[in-house]
Amino acid sequence: MTNYLLQTQRIYFDRLTIENVPIMLTAFNSPELENMVFIDAPLWGKFENTLIYEKKDLEDLLEKWSKTSKVQAYGIIKKESDELIGHFFYDYEWDTHFVFVHFVIYPEHQKKGYGKEIAPFILNLIFKNTITNNITIKFDQDNVIGMKFAEKLGFKSSGILRRAGYKGGKIRSLHTYDILRREWRNENAN
Repeated sequence: MTNYLLQTQRIYFDRLTIENVPIMLTAFNSPELENMVFIDAPLWGKFENTLIYEKKDLEDLLEKWSKTSKVQAYGIIKKESDELIGHFFYDYEWDTHFVFVHFVIYPEHQKKGYGKEIAPFILNLIFKNTITNNITIKFDQDNVIGMKFAEKLGFKSSGILRRAGYKGGKIRSLHTYDILRREWRNENAN
């Protein structure tokens, strides 16, 4: 069995590359992920009445991420099949004490426990390898399942960015959730 640097029981993480774009594009444009907030604000709401990303959008984004050390982007890969089943990234370009995290399991792989397996791993990775004091996640106003999942991980609601974007023909709000280092430390004390 291969020993990966970043891994959990069933998955490993590897850098996203241009080869991952077709799978990511299919997932991003799926109706099941319509109420997810993706990657980068300029992409969110780029198209007036639909959530359609083009191949060039994702290629440009991966290129941007590859040029900075303050954005770490990984594919979530199932060990058993070497299949890309999602992605995550964390960004601390704005402030090294504040990290924005985004992760998604693609629709055909959801409800199989992957999120519960990787979310604590991601939090540990960030808190142990950065100086951040705060990890923040943002959710589209309709992503109630995502918000409840964040609360189970110890995140607390920290506000609403009202009318923060336009997507699917509607003006949308973003709900923000965060967890502080001391809260994470208290939750993970042995």
